[in-house]
Formats: sequence, C-alpha cells, structure tokens
Amino acid sequence: MKRIGILLRTIRIEQWVKNVFVLCPVIFGGKLLSATHLCNSLIAVLCFCFAASAIYCLNDIRDVETDRLHEQKRKRPLASGEISDRQVKVVGLLMCALSLLLPFFLPDGWKLALVILAYLVLNVFYSFGLKTIPVLDVVIVAVGFVLRLLAGGVSSGVELSRWIVVMTFVLTLLIALGKRRSDVETFSRTGVKLRKNVSYYNVRFLDVSLWVLSAVTVLCYVLYTIDSEVVSRLNCNYLYVSAVFVVIGLARYLHLAVSDGRGGSPTKLVLTDKALLASVLGFFMFFLFVIYSGAK
Repeated sequence: MKRIGILLRTIRIEQWVKNVFVLCPVIFGGKLLSATHLCNSLIAVLCFCFAASAIYCLNDIRDVETDRLHEQKRKRPLASGEISDRQVKVVGLLMCALSLLLPFFLPDGWKLALVILAYLVLNVFYSFGLKTIPVLDVVIVAVGFVLRLLAGGVSSGVELSRWIVVMTFVLTLLIALGKRRSDVETFSRTGVKLRKNVSYYNVRFLDVSLWVLSAVTVLCYVLYTIDSEVVSRLNCNYLYVSAVFVVIGLARYLHLAVSDGRGGSPTKLVLTDKALLASVLGFFMFFLFVIYSGAK
C-alpha cells in the first residue's frame, strides 16, 4: 500500500481534477445523456490525466535539486528519496505511452492523439525553459486548457463555438495570472521564490491584467450565449441570463485575489469560499436546467 501511495503522489493524482475540464463540450453541448458521447469524453479525460502525469514526472526529474531546497516540494517522492530517478522515468514513459495509445480506442482517435501530442510537446518546451519567460509562461498554461477543451470536442463530436474557445483561453489566463499575483505577494513578504520568474512580475501589472481579462471574459461569454449557432443548437433564447453568475463569480474571485491575496489556488477558493461556490453551482444548475429541460 505504501508503494501505491508513493506512486500516486508521483503522478500527482490529486491534480487530475483539472482534466474534468475535458467534459465541458459534452456537458454544455447537450450530449451528457448520451452514453456513447459521455464514454468517449471520459476516455479523453483519462488520456489527459496520463499526459499531465507524464509531464509532472519530467518536471520532478528536471527540478529535483531545487525541489530539495523548497519547504513544500522537498516532500515530493523523488526529492525526498522515496522513489528513484529511474523509477520516475519508467512511470513517466508509461504515462506518456498510455496517453497516446488510448485515443485509438475511439472512432477517429487520431484527432484526439494529435491534441494530446500537442499538449505533451508544448509542456516539454515549457519544462525546458519557456516557464521562465514571464507572460509566455501563463499563456502556455492557458493554451493547455484550450487543448483540453479541443480534446473534449473531438472526442465527443461536439462542435465548439469560437467564443467559448476564446473565453476559455482568457479565463484560464486570468486565473494563471491570479496565481502569479499570489506568488509575487509571497515573494515580497517572505523572500521565497515559488517560481523562478516571479521577480519579473509586479502587483500593479497583474492587477491591471486581471481587471482587463475579467472584462474580456464576460464579453466573450455574452457573445457565446447570443451566438445564433449556439442558440439554435441548444434551443434556448435566454442563455444570456447565465452571464449573471459569471459576473458575480468573477467579481468575487477578483476580490479574493486582489484584496485578500488569495488567488494562489482557484480550486481551494471555490471549495472554501461560500459566495464563489454559490455562484459556480448556480451557473452550472441554471445552464444544465436550460440545456436538459428542453426549455426555450
């Protein structure tokens, strides 16, 4: 059992929750009740989980020396000596192979395989230096989530609206910058660099960026809800009402990230802040009701 625990920590299974994002197309495309579409999307989720774990293994190998000097990262299996370098390489290669082979169990699986391959290549370059370049580092993180969205689209056969693709990029870029803001505050308060390029960012630049990206996110979402193709496909003329939850959620997130300096972990924020959680749940409940109730 101890070895299994070490393995799960090595592949960072707790981070797999991010890949639920792959399900967005099948959920918001009205295909959630289709067993075939849902099953194909779940396979795509699993592919991204394996791909992400392969990258985590690569990062652990590359950063093992610096991780051993970090208060939290030194507890990771490789940095703490619980697992060997060779074992991490084997696990990483296995994860990579599974992520690229599993798509071929799907019809037109080569499309999903290409998306996974693009994600892997992008993150290899990220690990080997791009993560040290300010702004480009957060852009790559945002592109990673766009690729998750595309993976969900090609696996479920749901055509993605151009506005939802743009909104996904802008929203995840906003969240990534919110995390950088938390890193900057930690650095200014304690002198500890959680990322190598944290000194290239400053609070003023990040605050302006967060406000601008929030406005663009809302605009893109509203354009998505009134897009004629989306309205026709979902058979709903008042989808735009859900924008209320988006505005409330973003406003609350900005308050927490800018005023309280709590933008470090978006997942933790959603689970611990009642107002933010209520806006997220309200959005999903409204959207799912509109899509699956047949309401016009």
